[in-house]
Amino acid sequence: METKPEVELQFGNLEMLFVEKPFDEAKAAIEAANGKIATAQQVAQARMVGGKEHHVSQYGSYVAENGIYNPKKPTEILVTPSELSPILKHAFEATEAHRNDKEYFISKEDLADIIEEAKEGKVYTFLEKNNEYDIPVSKFANNGLAKFLFKEDTQKYAEFLQEAGITEVLVWLVGSNYVKKQKAPFARPLWFLILDGRSVLDGYGRDLGYGGGARGVRVTSGASTHPYVKLAEEFGVKSEKELKSVHELYKQAKKIVT
Repeated sequence: METKPEVELQFGNLEMLFVEKPFDEAKAAIEAANGKIATAQQVAQARMVGGKEHHVSQYGSYVAENGIYNPKKPTEILVTPSELSPILKHAFEATEAHRNDKEYFISKEDLADIIEEAKEGKVYTFLEKNNEYDIPVSKFANNGLAKFLFKEDTQKYAEFLQEAGITEVLVWLVGSNYVKKQKAPFARPLWFLILDGRSVLDGYGRDLGYGGGARGVRVTSGASTHPYVKLAEEFGVKSEKELKSVHELYKQAKKIVT
């Protein structure tokens, strides 16, 4: 039976899609629906529109970014954007490796491209001090990894997290002792946890074949599952708080002219 993505909500001119299948199957279903795997920033944007109780905030998913680990530099981690993701480029091979409880070792060509782009700042590079650490929400907007993932929405997402009662975001990574024992560089996906899970950025998991779910985005078909989305588009608002404010102004203005 053909897998069809669920349309979770509309934000801006995009629809957020969700598929609960192994990663290669989820990616294929999203692309068959004219979408592509969502970035962490896009999921954050959808969360700010849908609110903390919406499914997009209450169910985690894989996103487009990857972590690259190299046994020759075991404490250095490279985080790729979607266009340089080896896992997106080779989704079946990566998922199949994880199905067999193995690492997805990336090619020399992919690694060379990633290293070259890192020199231009298109790949985020940082040194691992601990394989698990917290980013305080109060410092989120100044954190290098957060800014790389969420870009111009970093501060807004920090405010959204704060309103949701989250004080720190955890980051989980593969430990350097494990990395240096591997035979070649490998890629791990990024799982973006639910708000109840403190919106953890999980770069540790090796379970693409498990079927936990992936999110995608596509240009809207015109249908919307979120109230006030036309107002959101018109006024360029993204957060739940801003949406409520615009709606109140709309109701007040309607009373005046009717």
